[in-house]
Amino acid sequence: MKPSSGHVHVGLLNNHTKPQMAKIWFTMCNNLNLEMLFRDSISSLLRYIQLFMILIIPNNKLVTQVSLPCVRLHFDKFSELDFYSSVSHEEYTDGVEIVKQWYKPWIDLSKFKYAYFMGDGITKAIDITRLEYSNLSWSMLDGDYDWLNGFGKIKKVTSVEELTDQINYITQPFAGNGTLWSQEQLQSISNKIIMDMAYISTTAPCIIEIPSQTERVFVGASKSLGAGFLRHGWIFSKRVIPPLELLINNVKYFSSFNFRAGIHLYKNVDPVHQSEQGLKLQQEIVLNNPILEKSDSWLITYSKQTLNPVLKRGDVYRVPLGLTINSMNL
Repeated sequence: MKPSSGHVHVGLLNNHTKPQMAKIWFTMCNNLNLEMLFRDSISSLLRYIQLFMILIIPNNKLVTQVSLPCVRLHFDKFSELDFYSSVSHEEYTDGVEIVKQWYKPWIDLSKFKYAYFMGDGITKAIDITRLEYSNLSWSMLDGDYDWLNGFGKIKKVTSVEELTDQINYITQPFAGNGTLWSQEQLQSISNKIIMDMAYISTTAPCIIEIPSQTERVFVGASKSLGAGFLRHGWIFSKRVIPPLELLINNVKYFSSFNFRAGIHLYKNVDPVHQSEQGLKLQQEIVLNNPILEKSDSWLITYSKQTLNPVLKRGDVYRVPLGLTINSMNL
């Protein structure tokens, strides 16, 4: 079934007969076989160990989420939402459009016809995509989001132009230092791109073209809205993902709380106003710290001088601003 132009297709299986459903279920089970699931479980365990090590090593520092005042004022409204009944198909479709509109000051998601809610955030989107394409070669930038690297067998490169594998993972803006990649740099990637845009709304509003070779885009509420506790993320894909069509779009196998609370924020928080608040705080911090340099993302700044504790990304030292901003008692 081909989706109509301009609309996200979120119910491919609604009209399938029982034999068709059984065939799709068999295909899903065949794609996600026991060996792959076992490998995914082991990889997840290793990545959680890796994350724990990052947290306890003093010379490392993660990018802490920030809930700005314009977002926090909506948290008290969560108790008024219905978290018990299942999410209807119409509610899900409306939610997809709300998310797409919220990111419109930055990106146009209209070419990504298939939308899948991730009830465990963008990390689950990465897990699913890596598992699905485990038989293909992958590359990522050295210093990019380390969660993907936990799967192993990922080639690390030092420049965008070296991303030449069958699947190429990249964050935009770059998680390494908060800088936006140029259109020319991204167009130089010849094969499929998996674009993680977790930080996209932490930049000043500007239209960012998504390269035509991009297969999927990830967005979520953790960095965009400082609401990581909701574990609310999305995959926007150009192609259907059969297992997710069944489990997410048809069965709605996810937490109603995660979904409705995240959509409530996307519906009520002005994305441009939030971005302006964050950039103003970043500017204040940079002015008071001459060794820091302003990046495109207000969650991150960087320095070319040795600092501790930070993460070294290429020739600069990444300095996350989350802890500093959260300590300002806004």
